This record gives sequence, C-alpha cells and structure tokens, in this order.
Amino acid sequence: MNELSEKELFKYLNNKRVVIVGPAPEEEYVAGFGEYIDSFDVVVRVNRGWRMSKQNPEVFGFKTNILYHCLDFDEENGGYIDYDFLKKSKCETIVSCYPNINDINHRDIMFNMGIRQHCFELFLKQNGGVDYSFVSDGFYLNLDSKMNTRPNSGTVAFLHLLQSNLSHLEIIGFSFFSKGYVASYRSSIDGISAKDAEHSEHLVLDRMRKAQNHNIKRQIDFCKPVLTNDSRVSFSKSMKKVLNEK
Repeated sequence: MNELSEKELFKYLNNKRVVIVGPAPEEEYVAGFGEYIDSFDVVVRVNRGWRMSKQNPEVFGFKTNILYHCLDFDEENGGYIDYDFLKKSKCETIVSCYPNINDINHRDIMFNMGIRQHCFELFLKQNGGVDYSFVSDGFYLNLDSKMNTRPNSGTVAFLHLLQSNLSHLEIIGFSFFSKGYVASYRSSIDGISAKDAEHSEHLVLDRMRKAQNHNIKRQIDFCKPVLTNDSRVSFSKSMKKVLNEK
C-alpha cells in the first residue's frame, strides 16, 4: 500500500479512455451493458459504487480501476470498502475526494474539527493493501470557493479526472440526484427503504436539504460550462437533460 501523488495518478490516466460509472438509474443500465463499461481503459466508481459491480456485473461491469471515496465509512455516507473485492476487480488506486485539511476558519465543519484526519487514520487502519491518493488541496479549495458549497463525491471525481490528459471521459449514472439511486448502490436512506427511483430521489434530496452540506444547484451551475465545453466529455441522456434544464 503506497500513497500516489496527484501527478502520478494523472500520468496513469494520460491518453486513456475513461468511464466513470455512477448510481443514478439510466436507460442504458440493462443486461449486456457491463461489457461496454469494461471495454474502457479505465473504469472509475465512487463511494459504494463497487457494490453495483459486485451484485450485477452484467449491467454495471466488473472492473473498478479507480475508486473515488469520501473516506467517511458510515453507511449513510460513503459506506464501507470491500478491499478484497476491489483487488479482484483490478482496483489500483483509491482516491480521497476531499483533502486532509484542518482549518479552524473554514466554513465547512468537515475541515475545522479534525474530521478529515480521523477519516484518513481509519482508512489507513482498514486498508487491505490498495494504493491511495488525494485530490490536491488547491484543486478542492478552488471548487469549494467557486461553488460556495461542498461538492458531492461524484462531482469532485469527474471534475478531478478532467484535470488529467485523458483522451475521453464518459460520464454515466450521474444526474445530480434527480433520479435517486439504483438499489444495488443504496436501497435505503436514513433507515427508510426506497420504494422506487422517485422515492429514492425524494429521500436523498431531503437528507441533503436537512444537512445543508451540498447545494445541488450551485454544483450544476458550475459544472454545466465545464462539461459541455470540454470536447473530451460525453455523458448520458439523463445528465444532458439536467444540464439543459438549468
């Protein structure tokens, strides 16, 4: 288990065809689609996204070359990591979506109470031998400042990937929570079982409104010009719809 610099991570991504697979329901998510996902040079997932590939690889693919994770292992947040399964699915690196910052003056409680250091120490204790990396302080703080909110893990992940010289990034399964989650990613929120995608959407957005950590509109407003003006990016119909509606 080694720590990789951001530079080393980006070198690995250089000229690669990359797909980031998210948990939002998609019409593409049908039997046989997993083969298409696994055809990419690099398959990226976020938080408990590895569960989708473990439970239903014919739909979601089997490979997970990079896992972006918030390093908060509570089941209502990032969830635990199955390191043995990740290694079987070719995972080379776990990337922390949030840097290890401790700043008493930061508006986000996550960075001013030693929370990130605690998360990282727990991660090191539990890690089953997978290399790891962090998004850089400068990259994250720039996002945080411009959005004036804490970006969700998935938002951090696809924006961070675009900092590299990858050749193509396909974004699928991300809709800024307008469709909730597929059941294999998360079937309940705050102890309430989601009846369907619409109910899942209601539950997750209600949770975020109460916590007041992630402002979805600000994330969409920031991401729209970035994603639509980068010729390397393609995304699903659901993401396109969300970006066009805002």
